Amino acid sequence: MQKKLVQSSLALTAAAALSLGSAFVASPAMADNGSQKLDVQSDAQVQKALSDVEGVNAYGAKGGQLNIGVEKKTSEIKDLEKKYENINVTDGVKELKRHAKNDVVGGAGYLATVGEGAGACSTGFSGWDGDGNPVVLTAGHCSKIIEESGEITGDSTVDETEEPKSAPANGGDGFQRSDSGVLGEWGFHSYGSGDLLDGTESPDTAKDSDIDFAVIKVDESKYAAKNGVTDWTSADSNDLSSSLETDITKVGAHKDGTVQKSGRTTGLTEGEVDSEYNDKFDYANVGGYWVHGFGVTSPGSDPFSAPGDSGGAVFQGDTAVGVISGGGPLDDGSNRQFGWVADLDNSLAQSGVDFQP
Repeated sequence: MQKKLVQSSLALTAAAALSLGSAFVASPAMADNGSQKLDVQSDAQVQKALSDVEGVNAYGAKGGQLNIGVEKKTSEIKDLEKKYENINVTDGVKELKRHAKNDVVGGAGYLATVGEGAGACSTGFSGWDGDGNPVVLTAGHCSKIIEESGEITGDSTVDETEEPKSAPANGGDGFQRSDSGVLGEWGFHSYGSGDLLDGTESPDTAKDSDIDFAVIKVDESKYAAKNGVTDWTSADSNDLSSSLETDITKVGAHKDGTVQKSGRTTGLTEGEVDSEYNDKFDYANVGGYWVHGFGVTSPGSDPFSAPGDSGGAVFQGDTAVGVISGGGPLDDGSNRQFGWVADLDNSLAQSGVDFQP
């Protein structure tokens, strides 16, 4: 953390179908096998046929056929197919999410109230929990009020998203609110799982539950979750969702090789997974707390991450592999930066959070 003192859809309901009735072509009333053909020119018949049908996410007519798209075929939908020969049903058609400036994607900035001051972190990945509610994954230490000593004295409060065009990743000073309202509130959040390290502890005190991971429960009245990670090229428009580096299709373990990151301080960057280091170490001391994860190296002139990128999306292709936890310059004279990534597969397993990108 960097410190500084209703959904909409294209679905048409049965009632909406009435206004489309005149656009359809009439067809014979009865099929040879006994099933009926719906008179789609009759508003009354269309209304009656669709009165018990819910969850229609696409609607139209081609060649005298009435076509509807649904996410899954319910018993009512199946009965409708049997009754009318000229009604075609396509399943697997989901309700669409609106594209707007308040769509939250991975790699964007958000603010958090920390006492009388403010902090800035980055979103990791947007998606949905097991109940279909929109959530954002980020770093757990962003949810904490942390004193200079490293002591945690309480929880921060989620504030607004940060205005992209004035963010450091776009050449600005940052900390400007987007004026879209508060992003949401903390759900699960954890940073380490023990006391502040003072250097005298045995390293075997580290455990799998030492994670740096948090969930923001998105306020649906103000924001919508959108799958994908921003590349920051659309920051001047204040709509990071309009230009994505990639969609995210799954969560998985990192692999050796190149890894990418998106965050509000350094934008879209890449580094190399430090396989030699990771073969030896599973935990790093990040700000006085053990964090399970993996290391990434990058040139000092083009760092993989910097303060304020905490929580930012770390990914390989369309796979989400982690969120930024911490980092700093290496002391080996190589002028390289070292970043620590809280691995997402372990964080989800330890937290019990059900996340769907």
